[in-house]
Amino acid sequence: MINYLPVVSFDDWVCIDGFDIIRDRLRKDTDGKLASALKTLHVSEEMVQAIGLPELIRNLARDDKVKKKQIQNLEKIGELSTLLDGDFGSRRDKKRLFRENPKFTKSITAELVKNSLSGYYFIPNFSEQEGGPGYVILLREPSSMPFGLACRIARGLSLDDAKGDLEAAHHIAFQSNDFAMPVRKIASPHIEHLLQTFSLLYGRIGLPDLPENITRLPEQHLLEA
Repeated sequence: MINYLPVVSFDDWVCIDGFDIIRDRLRKDTDGKLASALKTLHVSEEMVQAIGLPELIRNLARDDKVKKKQIQNLEKIGELSTLLDGDFGSRRDKKRLFRENPKFTKSITAELVKNSLSGYYFIPNFSEQEGGPGYVILLREPSSMPFGLACRIARGLSLDDAKGDLEAAHHIAFQSNDFAMPVRKIASPHIEHLLQTFSLLYGRIGLPDLPENITRLPEQHLLEA
C-alpha cells in the first residue's frame, strides 16, 4: 500500500471544514456576548434556558429600567444565534456567512495561509493560469491505495483502462477528467515543510496526567518560601 493525503480546492474546503470552523467560532463569540449582556442586566443565563431568549427579550422590553439599546443588542445576538442554528443547505448560504462576518473570515484565512490552522495545509496555485484561491491539504485524513494502482496512476491511467477494475473504482474517480495522473509537484523546501507539519500533527506523544500532589509542589514551594 502507498499512503497519501487528500487535496481539495479552497472553495470546497470553505463549504465543509471551513464553514464548520467559522460557525463554531461565531457560536462561541455569540454565547460570550450573550453572557456579558445578561450579566450587565443582572439576569441569570438559566433564565434563557427556561423561557428562551425571545420571551426574555419581550419581558425585558416592558421594564422601564432596561435601555432600548440593551434590548436591541439582545435582539441582534438572538438573530445571529438563530441564524447559526439554521440549515445552510447551499454553498451560497455558507459563503454568505463568511462575507457577513469579515473579522472571523480574515482570522481563519490568515491562519490557513500561514499554515497555523491545525489539521490543514494551504498550497497556492501552481501557476498563474489556474486562477482561483488555491488548495488545502487535509492532514487529518490520510488514506492509502494499493502500490500497483499508484504505479498505474503515475504512468497515467485512462477511464477506459479503469473500467471494470474494482480496485480502481474503489480508490479513484473520473468525474472531472478521463485520466488519473500526476499533475503537479510540490517543490523543496515546501514539501519538507508539509511533511514536518504532518509529522508534528500525527507524531505527538501523549503523557499520563501527573498526580495532584506532584503538580502542586511548585505552587507550594513558592507560596511557602
